[in-house]
Amino acid sequence: MSSALRKPMGRAEFLVWAERQEGRYEYDGFGPVAMTGATYSHELISTNIVIALGPKLRGKPCRILGNNSLIETPGKLRNPDALIVCARIDPDARIMPDPVVVFEVLSPSTSSIDRIAKLVAAGRIEIVGGAFY
Repeated sequence: MSSALRKPMGRAEFLVWAERQEGRYEYDGFGPVAMTGATYSHELISTNIVIALGPKLRGKPCRILGNNSLIETPGKLRNPDALIVCARIDPDARIMPDPVVVFEVLSPSTSSIDRIAKLVAAGRIEIVGGAFY
């Protein structure tokens, strides 16, 4: 559906709406954007990032989270493949504050969005460690 035909949805409204959905969605500042299903290769890479870094962070104040967490960029809510956070987080939080590293696995169908739009958005939030693509 084109954005010209979509009814605008606020951020708070999106969060309530997204909790009732089975799929994963990002918020583009106007409304929900469905996340496509990952390929086996994409999922394997994302999982390996979490598996590799989880033990290295054990006992430290930082945690690695998988692809069910949202981060806030100016006017948008993004759903990276993995992220590391060091801040104290409310157990019921849906949006992870202050990510120090964001991981985005490139896919041929979404690489231009992942490399350009998300990188620009990530550059507008303070990421201490970096963004890996």
